[in-house]
Amino acid sequence: MNNFLPPELKDLSASKKRVMQKVTSQMENKVRQPKRKWPAILMTGIIVSCIMVFAFQTVLDVQNPSSEIDKDLPLDTRDTHPREESPETVDELAKPSVTMELGSFYLNGITMGDSPGHVIDRLGEGYTLISDLDGTGADVGLNYSNRLKVFFYKNQVDTLFLTEVDPQVAEQIYRDYEGIKFLSDDTIRFMYSMEKLQLIKMEYDGEGKMTVGLMVIDPNFAEHPGLVLQPEVPGHSMRIGLDPSQPILSDANGSFYLHGLTLGDPQAKVTQYFGDDYTTQYEVEDADYAFVYGDEMEFHFVFGKLQSIRFLKVDESYFNSVLAGYEGIDLYSEETSQMVSTEHSKDGDLIVSLHYAK
Repeated sequence: MNNFLPPELKDLSASKKRVMQKVTSQMENKVRQPKRKWPAILMTGIIVSCIMVFAFQTVLDVQNPSSEIDKDLPLDTRDTHPREESPETVDELAKPSVTMELGSFYLNGITMGDSPGHVIDRLGEGYTLISDLDGTGADVGLNYSNRLKVFFYKNQVDTLFLTEVDPQVAEQIYRDYEGIKFLSDDTIRFMYSMEKLQLIKMEYDGEGKMTVGLMVIDPNFAEHPGLVLQPEVPGHSMRIGLDPSQPILSDANGSFYLHGLTLGDPQAKVTQYFGDDYTTQYEVEDADYAFVYGDEMEFHFVFGKLQSIRFLKVDESYFNSVLAGYEGIDLYSEETSQMVSTEHSKDGDLIVSLHYAK
């Protein structure tokens, strides 16, 4: 038996009452507060849906890879209604610009191989789609108010035609071109890029309006005097070369050109045009050295620049017809002191030279 007895017993009823009230209050608060698990469930659902859509689109792209080919072609092939006209396609096409960069012609800023997107960014959306492409070899054609037509093959510019061009503007473009150029049938002007095998063609259509076209050459182009179709070499595309017996004579900005070469051109341009089947001679008059292409051509250099050009076996009847086009014109330029002269060798061959006047 416990002999310890507390002197006084405390009344705990009030304390019990406070504890019971606190517990009851906490339980009521838990019942009132709703569980907020639905936002997490919603976010999870959205993420899962996005993953499923992405996976479905990936499957479609794999099954239909051809859709990648046309993603740069912002054209609806069923829509032939004209779009908003661009000022350039209406007012400025009569006075086109032709420039050259790295051997490529640019006609109004467009060159071979450009994408449809680039063409539309450059020329605007004032086009209709050409429905009849028979004979063009093109996949898509854009028609800008019947003044400009662009044809594409495999999403790249294949040909480009301007109509109703100001004849004086076309003639000035031709005169200013510093390269291979010539007249055919006295009315058709050709500007040729040996580097890219591209061609600018200027001619009058059936209605007497001047057209200017940009295109790649075809084998028939080699039928013109001064040109020759070279045999195909495995691994290389068809090439139209220059005939040494028929040098094409032209002039631009005070300089004369024989087969697109003029005095001051680098030796690299000579080998680009005529290849590297030459011998080098160092004991030459008025030059550091010369490239000699057999008995057909000689190119003399000073500090790596052309000092004179000589074609040694020229078709005399051909060149007489060329000179007829220069009748009354002295083949001497006061601006550059360049001169074109002719002479006969001991064997009677006609030699045509481009050199500086002494």
